Amino acid sequence: MISLPKSNLTTRGKTIMLALTAVFTSLVIAGAFIQIPIPVIPFTLQTFFVQLTSSMMGPFWGAIVIGLYLFMGLVGIPVFSKGGGFMYVLQPTFGYLIGFFLGTIVGGLIIKQFKKKKYISYLTGNIVNLLIAYACGMLYFYLLQTLYFGKSVSAYTIFISLFLIFLPGDLTFTFVASFIATKLKPILDKTIYQTATNEDIEKFEKESNTCSDSENNQENEHSQQTTESLDGDQLYEQIASDVIANDISQSNRDKVAEDAPSVKDNIAN
Repeated sequence: MISLPKSNLTTRGKTIMLALTAVFTSLVIAGAFIQIPIPVIPFTLQTFFVQLTSSMMGPFWGAIVIGLYLFMGLVGIPVFSKGGGFMYVLQPTFGYLIGFFLGTIVGGLIIKQFKKKKYISYLTGNIVNLLIAYACGMLYFYLLQTLYFGKSVSAYTIFISLFLIFLPGDLTFTFVASFIATKLKPILDKTIYQTATNEDIEKFEKESNTCSDSENNQENEHSQQTTESLDGDQLYEQIASDVIANDISQSNRDKVAEDAPSVKDNIAN
């Protein structure tokens, strides 16, 4: 059976993805300033929007979104939670931003490996995304404190203050982002992808017509050989069988019944 080639991103689809790049970049920026007022430990929505970006945009476009966000902040645009500029790399939390970039790529690639995109697909990719962000954040904080500021900090303190206390809230965001992606990603794919290019469709139609002609020729040859191999009585029985199989009207059946003797005599002659 002939099948059309794998989906290709159309020109219209690329335009939509560029527009969504701007939208998700704006969401990631806004997420840094939207705080959920939980006692003692306030949470922002940035992790949620980063994971949603990875799930919806994939590794390539997702990396563009986070990369654009980092670029804007490092050139001085105040898109980070505490401002912007190149010196922001000295902020203790800058490692998390690096982790967002790497996690979006790796998490997006993991999601892409699943042929059937279900909830577990997005959840797996987003959990890996989250763990990479935590790993980069903790490692960057440790290196910055010990190598640049010359301060001593224990691994236990880093684990508690930079990982454990934030994990429940970020895991909640991970579950929610994965669920939303499960519902919205199929709609996005149908919007931006087509089954095949015009060249693919023309090639498919040409091959289909060739196969159809070949099948018709084979059927005609088989029918001719079958007719030639039948004797008079068998041919008469074949005609009667065809009449019944085609379910013709009663009047036609009566006419066939009337003409049947003469047909049989003619065949016999």
